[in-house]
Amino acid sequence: MVDCIFIRSLILAFAILSGSNILHAQSDEFHYGFGGISIRTGGEPHHVRGAVSSIDSYTLTGYWFDWENGDHQIRLLVASIFGGRTWIAKPDVEVVPKWKAEFVRQLTPKTTVKESAYTFQNSKGFELRTSGERHALTRIFSIRSHLIAASIYVDKPEDVDSYRRILDSIRTLTHVERTVAMIEESTPPSISQDRPKEFQIADTTELGLVGAVRMVRDIAPADGKVESRIVHEIHFDNDGFKTREILFNQNYPDVITAWGWHEGKRVNIQSAVNYPPGEGPLGGRTTIITGSISIPGFGTVFGIERKYGNRIETEFDSSNRPLVRRRFLNTGSLTLVEHFKYFGSEREIRTVDSSGGFMGAIREKLDAKNNVTETKTLSSDGKVFESTRFEYEFDSKGNWKIKKAFRKGTGGRITSKPASVVQREIRYHEQQDQRRIG
Repeated sequence: MVDCIFIRSLILAFAILSGSNILHAQSDEFHYGFGGISIRTGGEPHHVRGAVSSIDSYTLTGYWFDWENGDHQIRLLVASIFGGRTWIAKPDVEVVPKWKAEFVRQLTPKTTVKESAYTFQNSKGFELRTSGERHALTRIFSIRSHLIAASIYVDKPEDVDSYRRILDSIRTLTHVERTVAMIEESTPPSISQDRPKEFQIADTTELGLVGAVRMVRDIAPADGKVESRIVHEIHFDNDGFKTREILFNQNYPDVITAWGWHEGKRVNIQSAVNYPPGEGPLGGRTTIITGSISIPGFGTVFGIERKYGNRIETEFDSSNRPLVRRRFLNTGSLTLVEHFKYFGSEREIRTVDSSGGFMGAIREKLDAKNNVTETKTLSSDGKVFESTRFEYEFDSKGNWKIKKAFRKGTGGRITSKPASVVQREIRYHEQQDQRRIG
């Protein structure tokens, strides 16, 4: 039951995010996904700047967030701590006292300080009440691997207690809230959707989708050992072309791809979703990303001249099926080529690098709706070393809603129990389907 509630909550959160690029339009909380924290400040920060400093042998890297709200100001530091090249997992023990001492040292000589102990969850920190030209309440503690320094600045001493509630509102994000915030922080810049007038095959057609599909979300259901988890999500425009893709890793957003057009060519930008050391999914990234510069903790940064990350050029045959698909970086460098061959209801896709070196090959059997019913993974000499058969259940529009994968074992026998099951949630555009299809 817990798994079902969790996945429904996650889907609801993504539904909210899908309808708007503004994460907190309905909330006065600021959510910082990389730090995994929330504070009720009334909205997004007015200023954000990088924070890099050193205390003894420790290095702090993170961000300062500032809010200017008339009679009071809020300042929040969220920083990761490194001792040399070693990440510090418990900064409350090693660094919080040093940061408190450094904070006091930098106060003006006429500032008075009243210090008391402060505890956030299991982190032991400090609360400092200062008076001078301005009056402030500052709390220094840690949340997981992050050092937190949060301050309220006011002109009148009696206002300190009035705004104490803002510091009291700091909390850790739930997994659902953090996932949504991480997606927002790491989503690449938007790309032009000005598609060329000449004929193009819709992505939904190539993916075997029927009708005016707006979004598909693949979910691996709970199996008794692991909870339900989102695997992949794709958004489409009215004409059936991809606008955004999110690949997940163990229920954590992992790679986000924004799709669009540049000078008549299909292009995208990929962004890695980065997590603090010791947090996020275990193991490596689920795919190789190219054409992006990712900054851990605050999204993706691109040069002024960069309009996209990858350019994809596809040649089609007379039946509007892809024959050759090439991927280039925005510098013009070729990164890989996919060669397609067709044999009745089967197709073979062979991928090579820029010099023609073998990267991988698969042979797929397709049904009448372009759904893959069998996949064979091939070696460089064309021999089959893995085979999987798929069974589907379809919705009323003819799109699959459940996919079961069966592996072939030794002797070519199909296992009776599915090796994996994927459930698909599909959402459709309300308007009539007017896509160009082959």
